Amino acid sequence: MPKRIIIAFLLGLVPAYASYAMSPQEKQEVTKLQWLYDADAKAFFEKDIKASRIRFFQYYGFTSVTPVVGDDPCYSWVEISPIEGTGDAILGSKHFDLIKRAQRFATEYNRLVKDHIDRAELRSCPQKPGTTINR
Repeated sequence: MPKRIIIAFLLGLVPAYASYAMSPQEKQEVTKLQWLYDADAKAFFEKDIKASRIRFFQYYGFTSVTPVVGDDPCYSWVEISPIEGTGDAILGSKHFDLIKRAQRFATEYNRLVKDHIDRAELRSCPQKPGTTINR
């Protein structure tokens, strides 16, 4: 009798385990995003500034999204680093979690960069047509 109970219990676990198994496509995308589990936006920012690298992170959804600055032309000179593995097709719960982490990371990192650019007066806004520069 105990063997039957153990076997029934183990067989009951198979469907639960199978529902958590990732598809090959999800595994591929999750692998690209795993760095986000330990990513610290402030540490990335400080490392990039030390290396004289100014960039914004961008993630993909229905379109590409550069949080904090969007398509503001005053920041169009800044390098864009896409976060590979993001997109509008959510392939599973781990992928969904990592996409959310990518969005939070990009928002926090980009805010630090934008504030740095603004404080250092590095913004470069294009001149509007019909205006003149007083010298």
